Amino acid sequence: MSTINEVAIMARVSTTTVSRYLNNRIELPAETAA
Repeated sequence: MSTINEVAIMARVSTTTVSRYLNNRIELPAETAA
């Protein structure tokens, strides 16, 4: 299992962005969400 930090590094986004996405607080462009 990956941590939010690991996902953020792989996706080249902030940990805040990952957290918001996982909690359905934001929608990301298709390129980022993929």
